[in-house]
Parts: sequence; C-alpha cells; structure tokens
Amino acid sequence: MDVNVKSHKPLISVLMSVFNGSEYLEEAIYSIRNQSFKDFEFIIVDDGSIDNSIEIIQSSAIQDSRIKLIVNSENLGLAASLNKGMRLSAGKYIARMDADDVSASTRLQEQYNYMENHPDTIILGTWMKPIGEVQGENIIWEMPVNNEEILANLCFDSVICHPSVMMRGEWIRQNEIEYDETLRATQDYDLWIRLSQEYSAKFENLPSALVSYRVHTNSVSNASSKIQQKIAKSIYNRHLNKLGVNPSEEELNVHQIVATRSFRENAILLEDIGQWLLKLKEANRQLEIYPILEFENLLEKLWYRACYNSTSRGLETVLLFIKYKAIGLKAISLRKWFNLIARSIVK
Repeated sequence: MDVNVKSHKPLISVLMSVFNGSEYLEEAIYSIRNQSFKDFEFIIVDDGSIDNSIEIIQSSAIQDSRIKLIVNSENLGLAASLNKGMRLSAGKYIARMDADDVSASTRLQEQYNYMENHPDTIILGTWMKPIGEVQGENIIWEMPVNNEEILANLCFDSVICHPSVMMRGEWIRQNEIEYDETLRATQDYDLWIRLSQEYSAKFENLPSALVSYRVHTNSVSNASSKIQQKIAKSIYNRHLNKLGVNPSEEELNVHQIVATRSFRENAILLEDIGQWLLKLKEANRQLEIYPILEFENLLEKLWYRACYNSTSRGLETVLLFIKYKAIGLKAISLRKWFNLIARSIVK
C-alpha cells in the first residue's frame, strides 16, 4: 500500500531532476516505485523539458501518490533543480536518483538501515553497475568503502557516485547545504569537497551495486566532458589552495592527468607527475588535510600506475620510479615491483 504523503512525513525523500529524459524515465521511476522500502516521497523536478517527460511523470503520479512533480518554467540547470527539491524535501534522508538509471529494489531499505545504524555517516553511496552502451558483462564499479579512503581520493576525483547517494536530510537542511548553482557540471564533486573540508562530514560507500548507471552518448557525463574538465580544474585549484599549494597551470594539467588516469608515454611528463605527487605528499604532511596513511598509500599506487603505463621508455622508467621513491614504496608489493622491471625490459 502506498504511503499518503499528504498526511505523513516520509522517512526518505527521493530526489530526481529531469531534462528531456523521456527515453528511460518510466523505467527509472518504476525502479523507485517498486522499492521494498515504502515510506518515501518521490520529488521529481522537471527542468524545462520539451519532450514528453512531464506526461510520463504525471501518468506515474496518478498511479502513485508519493510522486510530487515540480515544474520549472525554464531550464535552470541540475544544481538549481536539486536545490529546489532539497528545500521542498521532508524526509529524514534524501536519496538521489537520475532519470536514466535503475535502482535495485532493495536500495532504499539497505541504505536506510545503514544510516540508522551509523548516525555519524552524512553521505552514503553505493557501488554501481554500468548498463547501456558498455562493453562486457558483470562489470561493477567498485569504490572505496571507508571514510578515510574516500577522503584521500577526493583530492583527485569523486569516488561517491552521485545517483547512488543517500544524505542525512535533516543535517543538510539544518546547515543549509546546497549545490553550487554557478557550476554547469561536477556539482557533486564540488559539494563533497566542501562537505569534507568545511564540515568534516563522514562519507561511506556500501560495497554493493545498488544502482545501475546508464552509459550512453547522451548522458550528462559524456555530453559535457570538456565542460567538466574545465570546472574540475577550478575545483582542484580551490581545494589545493587549502592544502597550502598554489598550483601553476602546468601543475593543474598534471593533476588532471593523474585524476583521470590518462597517463601518456612521455618521460618528461612522468617526471612532472613524480614531482607533483611528492609535492602533494609533503604539503599534506604539514597540514593533514587528508588522512595521511590513506593519502600516501593512494599516492604510491598512482605513481606506480603512472610508471607502469610508461614502460615503453625502458629502464628510464625504472630509474624515474626509483628517483621518486620518496613518494613511497610501502603499498607496492614485490610482485608489482618485478612486473614493472620486466615490463620495462621487454618493451
């Protein structure tokens, strides 16, 4: 039986923004309506769609009174639409959902149970399963699970999958937390950075793929990749300043290469990466913005991966790896060390 949202304060507010998303919208909505956890409101903000998205939402709302349709008179953008939805939300928790993804039927129940048992967790994500235009089956996007590893990774990229997130709604509203509406992309990454640095918010990921993330050429991430990269640089610059580092444009480029793991076969670039990672390690030792152990383990792994992807330079790569050994070698197994040498020799 559906919960009557007019007379009942829901435990969870599910929040979705839609802009011309009719192709997969019905499936996405149904995956929320079909949740084993029933006590929720479903706030859907239509952000100026010109397709039949509104008709699809209205049809679903007739069948399910938990759906609340909010219609923007013009396209305001994702951040503004989500902020509007959060301000209207009443749930103890806020769960994000995208208009082209699919939530597992137990998603809300599993996240709700975890948040109830871990009252210090503010942001809870999950692993993701890619669907749609993706090669291979049984692929799972596994993210760091514990808070310390997530915080360390935030220096480079978001390891909290936005459509999988459940947030502590009362805390969000009390602290008047909102997405930055000046950003056209990567609003979630910016928000996680701010929550971690300004509020010491605790993040966690459930080690289960509770959301299927649709990969296709029209997805937000692919359509705005260049915009994302530009905005990401501005976010990097801001949080690196808090680390006591004022990066040059060249250093920001190197940081982005590391963040996107787009290492190239270039010995000069490899040395730049070594210098940059060492600089970050030393800066964090001074201010401890990121958990030292997890951050330094991450730097070691990134340095190894950069070198491993540059082994066509032969032993020059091994020498550079050794030159910047101060980045750390503790997280690198003996087997990986031998693999690097062998790959460099047999080029």
